Amino acid sequence: MGIHIEELVGIIERSVAGEGLSATLKVDLGSDGVVCINGSKVSREDAPADNVLTTSLDVFEEICRGRTDPVQAYYRGRLALVGSQRVAMQLGMLIESANGGCGRMRRFTRDDPVADIAAALNETGSAIVEKCVPDELADRVAAELRPHFDRFGHEYFADFEGYKTLRLSEILGRSRASADLIGEPLTLAVIDEILLPHCINYRIGSCTAIEILPGETAQRLHRDDGIYPISIQGMELQVSAMWALDDFTLENGATHVVPGSHQGPSRSVLEEPVPTAQATMPKGSLLLYLGSVLHGGGANRTDEPRMGLINTYSLGWLRQEENHYLAIPREIADTYPDHIRKLMGYEPHGPILGSYPGTL
Repeated sequence: MGIHIEELVGIIERSVAGEGLSATLKVDLGSDGVVCINGSKVSREDAPADNVLTTSLDVFEEICRGRTDPVQAYYRGRLALVGSQRVAMQLGMLIESANGGCGRMRRFTRDDPVADIAAALNETGSAIVEKCVPDELADRVAAELRPHFDRFGHEYFADFEGYKTLRLSEILGRSRASADLIGEPLTLAVIDEILLPHCINYRIGSCTAIEILPGETAQRLHRDDGIYPISIQGMELQVSAMWALDDFTLENGATHVVPGSHQGPSRSVLEEPVPTAQATMPKGSLLLYLGSVLHGGGANRTDEPRMGLINTYSLGWLRQEENHYLAIPREIADTYPDHIRKLMGYEPHGPILGSYPGTL
């Protein structure tokens, strides 16, 4: 046999040796036997379990070697699951952690091929481009937003948004330098790969500055495209770009992401806790994630705030989440270059949809 099951069992043993699974799980491999996991103990002997994964030895090898995870395999019809999806997700995250990974969240530099970044987005739902822009640009955006945070940031306090998180909209009206992030060429090239197969052009859906203050708790996991009442298999409605205006760390609230969740069921807020990967990254870095990916801001357990800028890009035939025509005065919008004005929505989708004499 080409696959040595004992080697795969060894991978599982190393993966669960520390934390262990929160519930019993059995992997049923048919004629190749079973693998039973009880906490941090792994056995080849059959036993009852709260959760059962039924799959082939080939798929089990892909899971153990980090080429896929149980939840992705489930949504692709490559394994059957009886029990909690949370436990299956926990197993995948423990395997990834044991292999030295970060929840299948791949990291790139701005010199890496656009196609590779887009492929990672399609595969796992998220990707990080480290140091995508210079610190000076991140600092300039943060400085331009500072007085607005101090004056208006508290107006968005709410149960979902948090009561120790400052937020701002109307970003292009508050920070001139933010246009260099919103229209950043590498970012747009990746967005092209994801959205343009489904539209003629795309635009900014929303643009929000977020500052998580000390003492804030973790945000509920949610999907950004949950604002739309449709879900079309194989079509992403939007892509989100989170810019780190400070260093994002585990302690100060780096964004939580559930890798592979874009292949999950209906778009909604998730109340049940599930294992996540946190997007730790230095200032000037970019976290890209699909609109259908579960994510949420982290808890800030430090004494310093953490600032980021999140903008979404949505299909050109969708209604924008933020009405940029009203949010940004026309006299300000007209001072931006054409590619930024087009992203704001001053361009029809095709020759008719959204046309107006003042559009480009």
